Amino acid sequence: MPPERTLSAGDTIIFALGYSLAGQETSYVKSGDSVCVSLTEVVDAGATDPATGQALFRLSWNPPGNGEPPIAKRAVKDRNTRGTG
Repeated sequence: MPPERTLSAGDTIIFALGYSLAGQETSYVKSGDSVCVSLTEVVDAGATDPATGQALFRLSWNPPGNGEPPIAKRAVKDRNTRGTG
């Protein structure tokens, strides 16, 4: 997120499984889990992350699928389905 941008209620964010090594960009796990949520509350925790020096926030959100439209659907083909004709 750009430094001049802040999180606020109503923003949509994605939590994704990833890892980072000191001094390197975050890498996301291929085929790792992720979830998209709509924030309901954002509170500045008044502290910074000792590893990154970035501000820490307390976030609240509605559970996924709780009245929110899906972001994207992935088509899945059934390998057991045989064509007719």
